[in-house]
Amino acid sequence: MADKKQRQRAIKKIVFVWLIAGIAAGVFHLATERSEWVIPPEAKTMKNPLAPTDAALQSIRPVYNEHCAQCHGYSGKGDGREAKSHRTLPRDFTEPGRMAGQSDGELFYKINAGKRPMPAFQNRLSAEQRWQLVLLLRSFSGSRAN
Repeated sequence: MADKKQRQRAIKKIVFVWLIAGIAAGVFHLATERSEWVIPPEAKTMKNPLAPTDAALQSIRPVYNEHCAQCHGYSGKGDGREAKSHRTLPRDFTEPGRMAGQSDGELFYKINAGKRPMPAFQNRLSAEQRWQLVLLLRSFSGSRAN
């Protein structure tokens, strides 16, 4: 009889620990996925060292198609096949006002750091590729560098 009560207590403790862990994971998920970008001041002032040439845009397109288009869409509208599978919808890069309101350094920082559900690309792509992506994102809206 005592053995059965000990087992029941142990099961209750395990269920309680799993419940607390689940709640903590849920809170963490919401906190990291829904928070706004915090861009360091020094990133905001960074300038793109690359010129927006056709060659630069053409050479980065396959990288964008492989790493970005599944969420952001092939034309940058935020309508990729996986876009609706995330709580936070991908940004529409074709909106001129939104794109003009961000500096090249801000876009570069976001590509580097990532933020759930978007992965960080600082260690996946070269600096040149990340700057080329900034050029490509700007080309979707026709906005100019800031």
